[in-house]
Amino acid sequence: MKNVNEILSNAHMTFEDDEKMLQEIKKKCFRSQQAIAHLRKRGFTDEMIENNILKVYDFVKDYEYCLNCPGVENCQKENALLIHEIKLEYGIVSQELRPCRKILEKAQLENQFVVSDFNHAWMTKTIKSLDSSKGRIEALKKFENYKNDTSDKWIYLTGKMNSGRTYISAIMCIELAKINRGPVCFLNTPNRLSNLSSLSFKDKDKFEKTLDIYVNVPVLVLDDFGTELKNDLVRNIILQIFTKRSGKHLFTIINSDYSINDIVELYSQTKSASIEAKRIGDILKQECQKEINLGGLEVY
Repeated sequence: MKNVNEILSNAHMTFEDDEKMLQEIKKKCFRSQQAIAHLRKRGFTDEMIENNILKVYDFVKDYEYCLNCPGVENCQKENALLIHEIKLEYGIVSQELRPCRKILEKAQLENQFVVSDFNHAWMTKTIKSLDSSKGRIEALKKFENYKNDTSDKWIYLTGKMNSGRTYISAIMCIELAKINRGPVCFLNTPNRLSNLSSLSFKDKDKFEKTLDIYVNVPVLVLDDFGTELKNDLVRNIILQIFTKRSGKHLFTIINSDYSINDIVELYSQTKSASIEAKRIGDILKQECQKEINLGGLEVY
C-alpha cells in the first residue's frame, strides 16, 4: 500500500503543483465517515484534519483496511501487523506505528502455552467450529463443568484416527488460554516422552525441571497417548505425572486410540510392571470416570 508521497513522486508532481490532487485526497478522507468520526472523538477538528491531510490520508487508508481485517496470517498492508496511528497532543499532530490489537491478542494467547504440539492455524478457531455429535457434546459438557469450576474431572477421548480428538482438545485449551486459565502444556505424547527419556540420561537437571512442568502445569494434554515407546522409565514417568496431578486436582485431557483397559494391558509387559500399569488405569478410571468415544467418522 503506497503512501501519498510515493504516488506523487512517481507522477513527478507535488501538492503545490496540483491542487486538484490535494482536493481529491481531502474528499477521500472525509468520505471515510468512521475514520473521521474516530479522529473527532480524539479531539481533531475538521480544520486540523485538513491542515494535516497527508498524515490523515495515511491513517484513513490504514483504518479502512483494518475494518475488513483478513486475519493476522493474511495481512497484506505495507506495514503488515502494524497500526498507523495519528495522535493529537498539545495541539501537535504526530504519527506512530504500533502493533495491531489482533497480533497482541495472538501473542498473549500463545504465551499461555508452554508447549503447543498442534496446528497453530487453529489458534483462531472457537468452540463454534465444532459439530454437535454425541461424543463432542459429552466432551464439551465435561469441559464446561471444569471451566465453570463445578468439576475438576479429567477428559479421556478415544475414536478412530482423524475423528477430531486433537482438534477438540486444542479448542478447549485455546478457550482456557483466552480467559487466562493456563499455562497449558499440549504434548505430542510419543515425542515428548521420548525427549524426556533422553534427558534422564543426558541432563538430569533439565529432566527434573521438564517433568516438574508437566506435573504442575494447570492444564495438560497428552495427545496420542498409548503410542509412545513403553519401558520401565516411561511407565514410571506416566505414573508420576498421573499420581501427582490427581493429588493436586489439575485438569488433564488424554487422547488415545486405546481404551483405559487397553493402556493397562499395553503397559503390563511383566508381572511387576502390571502392578504399576494397574495403578495408571485406576487413576484414569477415577479421574476420567469413563472414555468418551468421538466415533469413527473422519471429520477433522
